[in-house]
Amino acid sequence: MNSPSRTLVHHYLASRLRIDPTSIHDARSLDELGVDPLDLVLIVLRLEDANRDAGELPLDPLDDVTTVGDLVTVVDRWLRYETAPCSVESARLSSRCTGHDTADHGQGKGG
Repeated sequence: MNSPSRTLVHHYLASRLRIDPTSIHDARSLDELGVDPLDLVLIVLRLEDANRDAGELPLDPLDDVTTVGDLVTVVDRWLRYETAPCSVESARLSSRCTGHDTADHGQGKGG
């Protein structure tokens, strides 16, 4: 199935790397494609810009991204407004990834 997230990720990767979009497959490693950390940040910024209503893409899950498919999974979870951000590894191990949400949510102590 060709999800909107997959289409976006493949498009932005191809655009950033100046390669044929048909050469991008989910199983390919980002290293193999020549994606460096700056490329990944710039792709994330373009994704956020194109999806302003979704807010900022959480950066923690990007630490575990090694393949195009991993990036698609992270973007898909972000666009679907799933619960707290989770790592790709957690998503692989469980169909329900809960992550660790340490945000205060505006309910701090005080008077």
